[in-house]
Amino acid sequence: MKMMFRVLARYSSDFVDVDVCSFDVSASGSESVLSNNVSEESSVSFDENDSLGCYKPEEAKRYCSKGWENYIKSKDQKFQGGVEEFRLKLHMYAIEMGFEYRYVRNTKKRVVGYCSKRESEHCGWCVKTSLIWYNRFFVITDLVNEHSCHGVVRLQTNKMMGSKIIKSIMLDKVRENPNKKAIDIYHEIKSDYGMEVSYRTTWYGKERARESVLGGDADSYAQLVWFGQKAVESNPGSTIKIEYEPETHRPILFIDATFITNKYKGQLIGASAKDANQVSLIVIVT
Repeated sequence: MKMMFRVLARYSSDFVDVDVCSFDVSASGSESVLSNNVSEESSVSFDENDSLGCYKPEEAKRYCSKGWENYIKSKDQKFQGGVEEFRLKLHMYAIEMGFEYRYVRNTKKRVVGYCSKRESEHCGWCVKTSLIWYNRFFVITDLVNEHSCHGVVRLQTNKMMGSKIIKSIMLDKVRENPNKKAIDIYHEIKSDYGMEVSYRTTWYGKERARESVLGGDADSYAQLVWFGQKAVESNPGSTIKIEYEPETHRPILFIDATFITNKYKGQLIGASAKDANQVSLIVIVT
C-alpha cells in the first residue's frame, strides 16, 4: 500500500491499476518474491524512506460532546442536581459511548439501569444510584462500567438525543440571544456535536431553553393582576381594571392596536375578552 502511494506521488497520478493474483511462496526458493520494482519491464525502484508527497491521513474531528464520556465515572460520584441531573447525564454518557440502556427501577429516590443487551449478550454494564436524604444529592452506589457486548459505537443519529439534552447544551447561547432561531441550533448541533436531530426536536429544545431563561407564557399571564397593581402604584391617577370570572377559567385578554393617521397622530389600543358564552366584551379602549 505504501508503494502504491509513492507511485501516485511521484508521477502525479490520480489512479492506479491493481492486479491481484495468487502464487506459491515456497516454490520461489526465497523468503520473499516481491521486489521494489513496479514490474519486470520497469526500471523505476523505490526506497522505503521515499516521501509520500502531500498524502496525509485525515484527522478525526473532536466534537463538543467529547466530555460527555466523563459524566459517569465511578462509584460514590455525586450529582448535586438530584435525580434529574443524573438521568440527563446518563443519557448524554450513553450517547457519547454508543450504547443503549434500560431502567430496572426509576423513581425519585432510586435509579437502577442496565445495558439493553443484558439478556441477549449477557452484558454486565450496570449503574445503581440512590438519594442522599440530608442534601438531596444523588450518588452512584454501584457501577460496572465495562461492556462485554458487541456493537458499542457512537451513532450520528440517536433516539436518546431529545429536547432536554438540546436545552442543556444550548441554554447559555439562548440566554445570550433569546431570539436565536431553531434552524441555526439545528446546524450547530450537526457541526459541533456530530449529531442528526429532527427540526421538531430542535425547536422543542430551544423553547425549553427559552422558557428556562425568560419564564413561561402561562406564568406571565398569571402575573397580569400584579402588573396592573404595580402600574397604578407607579402612576397615580391611572385606572386599570381586569375583569374575568374565575369559574370560567378564561382570564385571557385579546389586545390589538392601530395607528391614527390624522394630523394629531397617536395610537388606538383596544382590549377585549370572551365570557363563558363566547360573547365578546370590550374591556378597555384608549
